[in-house]
Amino acid sequence: MEAGAKVTRRAALTRLGGALAGGLLASACGSLQAGSGAGASGSPELLWRRQVGVDSLVVSGDTLSLGTEALDAATGKPRWSIGSDVKPRAVAFAAGGGMVLCSGTNANGADNITALSAATGHLRWTAPADVGNPNNGAGPWLTFADNAVYALIGLPGSHDVSRDEVVLALDGRTGARTWMSRLPPMATAMAVAGGTVYAGSALGPQSTSGQVVALDGATGARRWSAMVGAPIGALTVTEGVVAGCWDYLIPFQRTPPLMFGLNAADGRILWQRDVGAVLARIASADGLVFALDLANGGLLAVDALTGTLRWKHTTGGQYPSAPVVAGGTVYVGYLNSVQAFSARTGQQLWSYPVDGPVTSLAASGDTLYVARYAATPGYTLYALRV
Repeated sequence: MEAGAKVTRRAALTRLGGALAGGLLASACGSLQAGSGAGASGSPELLWRRQVGVDSLVVSGDTLSLGTEALDAATGKPRWSIGSDVKPRAVAFAAGGGMVLCSGTNANGADNITALSAATGHLRWTAPADVGNPNNGAGPWLTFADNAVYALIGLPGSHDVSRDEVVLALDGRTGARTWMSRLPPMATAMAVAGGTVYAGSALGPQSTSGQVVALDGATGARRWSAMVGAPIGALTVTEGVVAGCWDYLIPFQRTPPLMFGLNAADGRILWQRDVGAVLARIASADGLVFALDLANGGLLAVDALTGTLRWKHTTGGQYPSAPVVAGGTVYVGYLNSVQAFSARTGQQLWSYPVDGPVTSLAASGDTLYVARYAATPGYTLYALRV
């Protein structure tokens, strides 16, 4: 086990708060120069930059949606903003089928799922979600796949639990419910691949174990379930492997191992590995799983089939945002920069300064979109040609 691995989730959040404060100071004193990343030949090109009110980035074709508004992805110019039929706090989470999928509220203040036209912003449909995103934004909860919308939501609880978590499946064209499947208590993660919905749960607020279930994407029938060693924080699927990492539900308690891989076909445990303190956000591509080392402020890559550590990059004292993988490159946001690494080798390709803490990333084609926190009006959005 590496030094500093015993970083609890609460301590990590405390450190992140300090990082945000430092980022605000740097933003007030620093300056930005286009294309000033490390390594002149490999530096990205700044295409455009603008101030926005939210940092939820969803790309659909030539449109970059923020939920309440959309921008031309190539120029950053406004394309549309939502009308009075959608509550202003709607936030974009996913895209597909020519739609942007958002969370919002109805007239009574209850959560709903809203589908907007990606081209015009017009309302396509809305569906009740009761409690949308029960994992408090810790990972994906709304996905479009195979002409369906899958949502991880919470419902009013039964007599023995305060809330029931379910996967809700909707017809992507109309928003009509096709099925709903109840999950083990405290579901916190979801991934969809190959016609199957995978969901991870904690089994209770004081649990030291967790459970992954696989549901048929067409019917909601359970295909298999697997017990793992701790509450589940995130799931991802690559090359026939469901990979996940643990979450911390009990302050100051750490239950190794921290990562695992399951056979996507039958739920059989392929490996479990202690890789240090890993933040509960991961990404995958081409048989590799990329995770964030919260203890050392770094990024690591693990072989999805075997759990073997392929490479690790550490930037001491900096705490990264969720990784995004595109075109053989892993992009990660740090306190005052966004950095690119080779997915295969971990070699750093470039670093681009953004004068503040990076909060979210999105990639499409040869463009990377970066949101960083700013005091007013909220975030600065960069479009970089990479």
